[in-house]
Amino acid sequence: MSTIIDGLEKTTKTEIAELLACIESYTPANWVGQTVKSLANIFRKNAKKTVIPAGLNVLYEAKVDELVRTPHDILMSRARNDIVKYGKRVGVRGGSDDMLSVSMMRAVSALYGKQHYSVMSPAEMADDLTVKCKNRGVNKIKRLPAIWGIVAIVIIIITLFLLIYISHKLSGYGIPQSQINKIRLFVIAIGLISEVIWFLSTKKKLSLEKLAYVIAVGGTGYGKTFSVSIDETTISKIDQDLSTRYEAGLRALHTIAGQIDLIRSQIKSLSENNDRLSAEIKKDDEYLRTLNISLSESNADVSFINNQIKEKESEKIRKKESILQGENTISQAKDAIKHFDEQKIALRKILVGQISKLWISSYSELNLLNGFFESMVDSCEWNAFEKIERRLIELLRAQDPQALGEPSTNDQLFIKFSTKQECGQIFYKVDKKINLTGVLRGLPKPDDIALGEDDLRRVLIEYGIIKDAQEPVSTGGISAKKIINSLAVKLKESQVKLNDLSHQNAQLVVEKETLNLEIASKEAEKERLEEERDELKSQLEKSIVDEAERLELQAKLNELNKKISELENDLKDKKIEIDNLNKTYEEKYQKLLTDIKQGHAEIKNLEAAISEKVSVIGALNQENEKLKNNNDKLESDIYLKQKLLDERRKKLDSQGAKATELNNIIEKLESEKKYDEGVIQAQATQITQNEEKQKQLKKEISVLEEAKNKVQEIITLQDNKISQLQRDKEKLENELKSSTILKENKILNEFKNAFKTASSEIDIAVPWLGKYASDEFPDLMESCLKRNVKIKIRYGLKDDNKDKDYSDSRLREKIAKKEMPGTRFEWSVKNIMDLHKRFDKEYPGMFISYRHRSHSKLMMVDNKYYIIGSLNYLSYQRDGSGWGELAEKSENSTVIKTLYDMYFSFEKTKPENDLGI
Repeated sequence: MSTIIDGLEKTTKTEIAELLACIESYTPANWVGQTVKSLANIFRKNAKKTVIPAGLNVLYEAKVDELVRTPHDILMSRARNDIVKYGKRVGVRGGSDDMLSVSMMRAVSALYGKQHYSVMSPAEMADDLTVKCKNRGVNKIKRLPAIWGIVAIVIIIITLFLLIYISHKLSGYGIPQSQINKIRLFVIAIGLISEVIWFLSTKKKLSLEKLAYVIAVGGTGYGKTFSVSIDETTISKIDQDLSTRYEAGLRALHTIAGQIDLIRSQIKSLSENNDRLSAEIKKDDEYLRTLNISLSESNADVSFINNQIKEKESEKIRKKESILQGENTISQAKDAIKHFDEQKIALRKILVGQISKLWISSYSELNLLNGFFESMVDSCEWNAFEKIERRLIELLRAQDPQALGEPSTNDQLFIKFSTKQECGQIFYKVDKKINLTGVLRGLPKPDDIALGEDDLRRVLIEYGIIKDAQEPVSTGGISAKKIINSLAVKLKESQVKLNDLSHQNAQLVVEKETLNLEIASKEAEKERLEEERDELKSQLEKSIVDEAERLELQAKLNELNKKISELENDLKDKKIEIDNLNKTYEEKYQKLLTDIKQGHAEIKNLEAAISEKVSVIGALNQENEKLKNNNDKLESDIYLKQKLLDERRKKLDSQGAKATELNNIIEKLESEKKYDEGVIQAQATQITQNEEKQKQLKKEISVLEEAKNKVQEIITLQDNKISQLQRDKEKLENELKSSTILKENKILNEFKNAFKTASSEIDIAVPWLGKYASDEFPDLMESCLKRNVKIKIRYGLKDDNKDKDYSDSRLREKIAKKEMPGTRFEWSVKNIMDLHKRFDKEYPGMFISYRHRSHSKLMMVDNKYYIIGSLNYLSYQRDGSGWGELAEKSENSTVIKTLYDMYFSFEKTKPENDLGI
């Protein structure tokens, strides 16, 4: 790799002279010396003596003139010494030019944030730092010594002032001189420590600025890019079809690995569940022994104990069945892992062979070990291969490859790489050759790498891992495989609907409770307004007022009527909304019941298919029996014909005169015998074929029986889950109603108090974020974030009319042009983005938002209590609307867990994802 030092070699003598003069002139010591000279010049001028030119710039110009006359090789030697000298202050390591250059760049990267450069190679770092350091200029270097000196003088002055002040002030209070002396020493110590800290920090900063100047000069002097271009890689020269095929192979390999990991996690979960059930069975056995002992007691309630024994025995049986089922599933899962492992090993071998063949021939100077390629195809996506190859080329070009890497375990070094999707590390050792040992991916695989089942099969067929076998033709109607696949799709659809319904269960209850509370608050407001209206009517009827007052009262009455009418419309809308919620849920519920009933019908279809195949097996058995009987008869005929042939041949030998007639008879018998033998052979083949068909049918029957049992089990579980859903829904509704009712002011007080008392997490679900979310609320948030309290906000209800033309691109355009968003939904997204801009940098990961349609108005604090009601916490006017808002507060632990899992289990932190930017 070409280095910054190589770039310095290519600079002109004047550029090197200016660099060295700047480094050596602008130091704190030189500033002190030149400042003293400048002060001396004041006295010289007053004494009318010759003034000696002074100042760091004068010293700089003199050094430039001196250095320009020095040979270039001496200048370069001096430059290396200066780099090492100033580099030691900031941790730069000397040694080879590569080591010095890389170490210097890593130190200077601190000026721009080391994280930015953490995944860059030294060559990429050199390109980036050259531009940034060149724009930095030398003004900072020239200013730093003067800034240091001025601040140092200020510290001295402050220290002296404090000493004089203390001596004067404290002596007046009669404090002993020994105490005053101790205070003086303390002030002097503080002053000295401040001077030392200031000097060391300035010295480090000045060293970094000077090294940045070296990088700017060296990088510019090099005259071209340090890093490897894509055109230099072999990856870029691969045919497009081949690269597409290889990328698909990699994705297939990672998909299979993901499937294996998933199955292993499921096996672990099933094993843990079996262990738990086994432990429970042991406890049940102990309990049963206790119950049996208690039966012998004189005062025992025999009926009750027998019922307990019966329940516990049936529970034991159920647990044992679950364990057995789990063991069967684990056994099948292990077989699946073995199958996938075989595919994985075969595919990896092909992929490793292709890339190793390409790179080993291209980079013979490198020792590319097999483990290197295997770790690379296991860990990395195709778009990382080109970046890895660039790192290999950089290692080849380096005079000192060890300088490019950072130390790792086992005497290994690593060099980093990154793409948009991933980052990782390339491990290597250096002896006579560069030994590449492996690649490690630093981030988890993205979710979108997995292939679908059809695409995976296509890729595996393309690579020859599996054969493109046609569906076996079944003699018994539709094949077992097709029946089971069709049924599996239907069961999966039912399960998806069941999971969706289960997911919506708690949400439905919460939405209904929110709407009921809104209805209650609006009905209370309506009653209040009707009372006010009746009072006004009474005043109009009874009071003797002038015409102006009457008109005013009439206007108020009209206004009240209008408000009541609006409330009635709102109430009507809310009730319709509840009806729609119930209707939607009921439709899904009934559709699911229909699917489950269809599942029961499919079991009958399976039984019919099994019966059909059994009858085909019976028919084949009958056919085989007939063929065997026919063959026995033919073999008997052949035996008789053979006997007759032998007799005729004897006669032919003894009766020469009748030879012709006998020959004709013999030929006829021979012909009939051959025909019978042919028939026997054909029928034997038919019997063999029938037996093969029987084996296939029996295999399909076995598969269908197993599928039927599994389907029956799944449908039973789904039946139970549907019943449980209804029970859970009713239980949740009852538990929600057992809460404390809060009214408007108390709701607001509870809301604000939560931000003062929360210790771990506050969760808020609202339809929209209005003005309050951008004025008072951020300060409340910050008070919690400072205490490390996490805040989650779920939001994003769209209005079907106002937001129907909404698009992410349109909102981004509005925000970019600083236009005011038009709808409440757009305001919500803008407010969320503003909150993230304010808090994400200072409190990373502590504020999390999630956009999801919901009308719920819910708040949870530390998973200890929740408040649900009609109040929108983040858009409601804080001075009170007088609408009589209502809410329920509860500490019910069951409901808290359900609501949290339903509404706040998300970990989405980037609002840009909501906008697609």
